[in-house]
Amino acid sequence: MSCGAFAGPKPWLLTLCLLLMAGQAFAEADLTNETELETDSLLQLRFGPALHADAGQEQLASAQAGLSLKRAAGHETWRLRLQAEARHSDAGDQASVGEAYLAHQQGRWSWRLGRQRFEWAITDTVSPSDLLNARDWRDLSRPQKLARTAFSLRQDSGDSSLEWVLAPRAAPSELPAGVWAQPLPPGLSQAPVDAGNSRWTTALRWSARLDEQEFSLVAFHGQSYAPMASLAAAADGRGWLLQPRQDGMDALSLGLTRPLWSGSLLRAEAALLNHQRSQRFAQWVISIDHERFAPFAADDSLYLLLQLQGERLIGERRDAPAGWWDFRRVFANSLMTRLQYKPGEQSRWQWALEANWRPRQGGTASEHFARMSLTRQLGEGLQLELSATSIGGPPASFWGSYARQDRLSLALQWRR
Repeated sequence: MSCGAFAGPKPWLLTLCLLLMAGQAFAEADLTNETELETDSLLQLRFGPALHADAGQEQLASAQAGLSLKRAAGHETWRLRLQAEARHSDAGDQASVGEAYLAHQQGRWSWRLGRQRFEWAITDTVSPSDLLNARDWRDLSRPQKLARTAFSLRQDSGDSSLEWVLAPRAAPSELPAGVWAQPLPPGLSQAPVDAGNSRWTTALRWSARLDEQEFSLVAFHGQSYAPMASLAAAADGRGWLLQPRQDGMDALSLGLTRPLWSGSLLRAEAALLNHQRSQRFAQWVISIDHERFAPFAADDSLYLLLQLQGERLIGERRDAPAGWWDFRRVFANSLMTRLQYKPGEQSRWQWALEANWRPRQGGTASEHFARMSLTRQLGEGLQLELSATSIGGPPASFWGSYARQDRLSLALQWRR
């Protein structure tokens, strides 16, 4: 049985074909020991009235359900993971397959085949090394990763590991929608995202630990998950068409993690990203985490994150399309902070503050995004959250264009 015929225009058929092959191998394996079955589910309800009447109301109802089947046979371990997702929101309705893969481990070697999410990030929110998965930016303030079909092979050897990934056509990222969608001027329409499927994606990640330090190196060849845009006349000759396109990209990144002092951790990443039709730029992120016991309660703790993001433009192709916001770079030259109060086991309350601030540049005013949340545990797996979001900046800046998105939000989450 061959799946090569599905590698082009029908990626969901390729995923199904690969899973059928993997399931056959799973069934034919000599699996005689006990089977472990784990299920997980996540239900979320969110309602977010805007403080400005013209900004619209945020509404979300989403559900995730997954199961993992794990069996051991001698020195081998097999794992089958299936996950389904559905959501109803102000951006529309959608049902999709999340993760769906077969995994195998024997000794130092392991592999996974199917739809999967890769966790290669070292820093938060912005990570120059985390390049494999498309993003869901429909709610721009809460981005998520989208699973993609891939084959990954990993070797662990003591204090080092090496992982190689090969993936067919890229999945398109989801652009801001619903209350986060920017209105287009008259005569301009937007086409669906073109994932730019002219090349397969391959990536290699090496990591090693030396004493208390951990180093990583990532080499990437494929498509960028952040679409650029080009402007062309509409096919019917009436108006203009904005075409988002995920450009071909080669990238090389370095990462470092090491402790600083008691309760503190340094995380850093730097990358060179070279796009086929647009820009070549360097991006770096440095963060410091610090956690300590709260002075007013012995079992409580305070967590603080300070993160600085920067970039430098190195070159631009002559045929670079007319750009719009590159969502990987909206935090460039800015400071992000997160302050979180973590109560002890006896308390059900928790609060957190997350903010991103870019100082004045070239005579323009500063811009910011900030969210404060208060969380209450209602029972096992049940959580209620009340949050307030503040956004501001000059009209021509990224966050300034969302300045009327200040809103309160009430969310109920059940996880099992």
